[in-house]
Amino acid sequence: MIANSAGFESDATMTLTDRYATALVFACEAHRGHVRKGTAIPYVSHLLAVSGLVLEHGGDEDQAIAGLLHDCVEDVGVHLREPIRERFGADVLAIVDGLTDAVTQPKLPWRERKETYIEHLRTAPLPVLRVCAADKLHNLRCIRGDYRVHGPALWRRFNAGPADTCWYYSAVTDTLAAAGAPDGLVNELRDVLAACAGLRGLSRRRIGRGIPLGSGETGRRQRPMPLARPDRAFRAPSCAAMRAATAGDSAAISSIIAL
Repeated sequence: MIANSAGFESDATMTLTDRYATALVFACEAHRGHVRKGTAIPYVSHLLAVSGLVLEHGGDEDQAIAGLLHDCVEDVGVHLREPIRERFGADVLAIVDGLTDAVTQPKLPWRERKETYIEHLRTAPLPVLRVCAADKLHNLRCIRGDYRVHGPALWRRFNAGPADTCWYYSAVTDTLAAAGAPDGLVNELRDVLAACAGLRGLSRRRIGRGIPLGSGETGRRQRPMPLARPDRAFRAPSCAAMRAATAGDSAAISSIIAL
């Protein structure tokens, strides 16, 4: 038996076919000239990361291909649905459709669109849940890393502010967990969000191991936050509690992303 980095075991090593290489070229062409928000990083870097996470957490070739193509319809256009179906099959298109939260222009308001998408995830099949979790995990990793470099100025890139962003990723993580997304991906998402359990007062103290908060840093040395007991299961805060804790406190959320 061969185990991958996420602990999934198989009797044989997966071999990606020419379909995967074709999908990568398709994604590069569809997103030609696209970059990650507020950066000069080619957008395909995100697609490769998502596809890689899918493979690391038990996904098959169709799901890995969907990881490469998951933003094609939403960000490029519905005219790509038929080429995706023709070249990569109905199963890949079904996953891409399941990861698309807006196809109409103009788009619905951000909050309404996200709430509708979260409701959709409650009954989504495992392939959609796996690719969605990989997508959200890579996004959160990038937000956390970029906050360490740019501080609160990072939020100028996004349609949603820090409080709404924290609400969204927490709600998606809870929904993915309840719906049966792979534990490895859900646990990594929760690792990033775990600090949300101590939201109140975060803007008034340093969190973690000496990572600065950006604007508003007092310069005082603070005791590090105690680590969670390994024998105690993580329990994510409810969305309602998070909204109450973060209302009007952007600095608090920014400190969480700095972890």
